[in-house]
Amino acid sequence: MGSLSKLPWKISRLYCHSHLPLVAGYWKGSISKEKYKKGRLSTCTHIRSIGTSVPVSRSQVIPNSKSPETPLLKQLKARIKLSGPLTVYDYMKEVLINPVAGYYAAGQDMFGSQGDYITSPEICQMFGELVGVWVYSEWYKLGSPKPLQLVELGPGRGTLMQDILRVLQQFGEAGSDLSVHFVEVSEELSCKQEEKLCGVVQSNKEIDIVQAYQVMLDPSSKQYTAFPTHQGLMQYRTMPFGLVTACATYVRLMRKVLDDYEKELYFKKSTTTGGSPVFWYRHLGSVPRSFSVFLANEFFDVLPIHKICKTEDGWREVLIDIDEGDGPHHLRYVLSRAETPATKVFIQPEETRDEIEVSPDAAVLCEELASRIEEDGGIALIMDYGHDGKDSSTFRAFKNHALHDPLCEPGTADLTADVDFAHLKGQIQERVITYGPVTQSSFLTNMGIEFRLANLMKHCHLDEQKSLISGFKMLTDPLKMGTRFKFLAFFPAAVKDFLKKHPPAGFYRYED
Repeated sequence: MGSLSKLPWKISRLYCHSHLPLVAGYWKGSISKEKYKKGRLSTCTHIRSIGTSVPVSRSQVIPNSKSPETPLLKQLKARIKLSGPLTVYDYMKEVLINPVAGYYAAGQDMFGSQGDYITSPEICQMFGELVGVWVYSEWYKLGSPKPLQLVELGPGRGTLMQDILRVLQQFGEAGSDLSVHFVEVSEELSCKQEEKLCGVVQSNKEIDIVQAYQVMLDPSSKQYTAFPTHQGLMQYRTMPFGLVTACATYVRLMRKVLDDYEKELYFKKSTTTGGSPVFWYRHLGSVPRSFSVFLANEFFDVLPIHKICKTEDGWREVLIDIDEGDGPHHLRYVLSRAETPATKVFIQPEETRDEIEVSPDAAVLCEELASRIEEDGGIALIMDYGHDGKDSSTFRAFKNHALHDPLCEPGTADLTADVDFAHLKGQIQERVITYGPVTQSSFLTNMGIEFRLANLMKHCHLDEQKSLISGFKMLTDPLKMGTRFKFLAFFPAAVKDFLKKHPPAGFYRYED
């Protein structure tokens, strides 16, 4: 990549993303191996230490001191009573994306001082800017194919994409030749992303259709009728010529909505302040097939996992059951009595660990990314905390910037597990070229974060300089985020020989 001081994109303005004190507890990867002590699973009464089960005697537990119940907990208990203990995979899915009471459906802001954690783009602008330089560099080396699609999975507040677009605009890339595509499940976050990138918040397509229908209704009528839609109940005024006519009109309009969804699979569309169209989707499969740059920052870590343990009787899966005893919570961990589909599918003969965590969704998603890159062209950059297939027990929760028991008050805390980069690479190794994972410190250093820091320091006040230095240390210090976070890139196999001569920026120059 060379010295960034030679690049024409040097931006003197300082973009402050956060005024938070930058302490390790503010990011989800703050836990270290030394602190994450491995415990034993038990079917008896237990309490939880940092993400582990520790058996205790009943005399050590205060009777009737269970954690508060949540609406989601009631649903989970009903499901367990009906069909038996849940896998950790099913539990994570319910806790995070349950449409009624899940963590991401609650509408709260999980970032910043009032949330549960902070991500790298929110800490310092240099992170997003250097990722933007990487995007431009690799896209340019591959021939600058247009139109360019930027696809981000789980874009948070939109801060990373905002920084990337600002960098691309410095290089003259903006407008209709560039489009942004967000894969997002949270309606609340999609509004925050739109406000950050577009400056305004518009209603999505479903609401537009209903509002257009309400114009047809009698504005003087006070009667409301509830009709089901694919997202829930929608209330609107009945038409003066009768409920039957209103129902018929409603059915026709809903058919139009469904037809629109078949043709245009996004649920929201807007335009960035730079003039580029931006779309929102529920699933990656809905994003148009074209040359794309795929980005995923702290996305894979929230994909559900199966936890499997080796016992004297063989491999058994960790399940979650109702705790009707004196345990601190209403749920507890148990082991399956026999092998499960997960133990039969995911355990490899050469496995040496006593406990593993496997995310089938992460593997499927990587395969989809590889397929799109192979057939349509493109590159992918995954940024997350994880390991190379050696760690075993990383499932945990975060709430209010602190570790939280995953079984306590489900739906109120973020659940996460370290990404197994070795497993992901193994799924797609023969279809695409992979680089990494390298540590975040290595990647940012290779991209020239020191040069960017020095340039910004020349154009800001003393308080801003302190914030920049603090952010720099948080991103690169090995004791903070520098080594815990990793970068992994995918490239088309067709450019293998080219990449040998021109390896991707960020993944070379220094050895970890």
